[in-house]
Amino acid sequence: ALHSAARFGDRALCELLLSWGASAGAADGDGWSPLHEAARWGDGELVESLLQRGADARARSHDGESALHVVPGGCAELEVIGVLVAWRCEVDGGDNDGETALHVAVRLGDSDVAAALLSCGADANARNGAGSTPLDFARKDEIRWLLRSHKARKGASLP
Repeated sequence: ALHSAARFGDRALCELLLSWGASAGAADGDGWSPLHEAARWGDGELVESLLQRGADARARSHDGESALHVVPGGCAELEVIGVLVAWRCEVDGGDNDGETALHVAVRLGDSDVAAALLSCGADANARNGAGSTPLDFARKDEIRWLLRSHKARKGASLP
């Protein structure tokens, strides 16, 4: 029930279920925790509440996804990234294919999430299991510029 409430961003129901003893860290059949659901919904307050009640910021799904891997784009949702990183979610943690949250954001063309991850210290040079960096997935000029300028600030050579 907590997973469903978090999936639909129902903070009041989540709080009620947690007060009745629901586990903030329980995983479903895919290894997703309520934290994954709240992050996917983009609800920073719910993410913070779940973390305060024992959710593990480093929890991984069976596919190796952290909550950072599923954060959607949009101004309000970017708060979630800061909350997760503050609670020690690994900004450069890879999924089972070695893809970081930055790889995912860039592949989806989400420049806001990519910029937020970079500002939280994401490695623009991280390689996935196939050896690809986020720049290899960049289709939008805005994201290419963002990644290249980040590399330049870090002193990396540009491709």
